[in-house]
Amino acid sequence: MMRPFTLLISMLLVLLALGCQNENAENTETTPSEPAAAEEPKMVPAGEFLPSVPIEKLEYLWNNCDYVDYVFYELPISMSLDVKNSIQYALSHIAENPASLRPDCKPIGRIFFQVQGENYLEADFYFSNGGCTYYVFLEDGKPKYGNYMTEEGAKYMNNNLS
Repeated sequence: MMRPFTLLISMLLVLLALGCQNENAENTETTPSEPAAAEEPKMVPAGEFLPSVPIEKLEYLWNNCDYVDYVFYELPISMSLDVKNSIQYALSHIAENPASLRPDCKPIGRIFFQVQGENYLEADFYFSNGGCTYYVFLEDGKPKYGNYMTEEGAKYMNNNLS
């Protein structure tokens, strides 16, 4: 019997194989902006694992999320997604495995998943060389969940940041 999260990942891979990959490039808006004035991220002790984001939260976002916003801490850009296939593609970048948090990794920005104009889930995202490719999901501004970024998610970030 497949675990629900594995089933969701399988479903995501099937959708990706059907052509969602090309959709993301057409529906990603990259615009110059002021550097983000987001609050300083809350840190978790080194090497600690946070639990994975619950599958119920991801399923809810898969079905209901209508806007994703990437805000970068030190880059003069932001990215927004408002097309369902692109949003689901962004959600597919969240790996099943909980991430080991490392002190040498620093978040490069924050991602907001919105439903009808309200932030439903937000995460600091880490993306740098040496295995710093993961999300730390926040609840009430504090670290609650942690998941690695998929290889496809890392490619997506590379393409959009280069």
